Amino acid sequence: YLSDLWKAGRKEAKGDFAGAVADYDQAIAKKSEFYENAVLLRSIALRRLNRGESTAELKKEIVGWKNEDWRKFIGLFLGGTLAENDFLREAAADDKYWPAFGPYEDWKNGFYRYSGSRVSEQKYEAFYFIGMVRLLAGDKTGAKEFLEKCMAKEFRYGGSTTLKGDFVQAELDRLAVSPAPAAIP
Repeated sequence: YLSDLWKAGRKEAKGDFAGAVADYDQAIAKKSEFYENAVLLRSIALRRLNRGESTAELKKEIVGWKNEDWRKFIGLFLGGTLAENDFLREAAADDKYWPAFGPYEDWKNGFYRYSGSRVSEQKYEAFYFIGMVRLLAGDKTGAKEFLEKCMAKEFRYGGSTTLKGDFVQAELDRLAVSPAPAAIP
């Protein structure tokens, strides 16, 4: 299942958003433990394709997700139900939804963790999703600001099973050379 997410991420990094959606659909069909991640990332890819119905689909999808699950907060934010400031406040609640990075530098479970300050994975993901929402709203400056936070020293190569530093870097590279995509109503 993770291979579908990685394939989708690689395609999205290359700008193949339709191919990414197809891979996310395969991952979603398998209903594994990372199902919610695929739903969230698919929503962003659909918006990149100017498929505005992705927000309505996402809102229906997250209804049954556990209220205490961090991914539900991401879904609420992407669906427009949770304001950016509230989303950032939830992201700052270290260890509330899953363990934060420890103060060591090592490969563990596929994550590179920086030896330094304790920074939670949910902050990394919040910065990514805020950056993408801002980008899709036409705010290139705001998008760049939040995506650059994902590349900060304490995150190094990212902190998520679905969002690696090279994926975020591809978004920053696109921002540097292209205009913002059309805003989705």
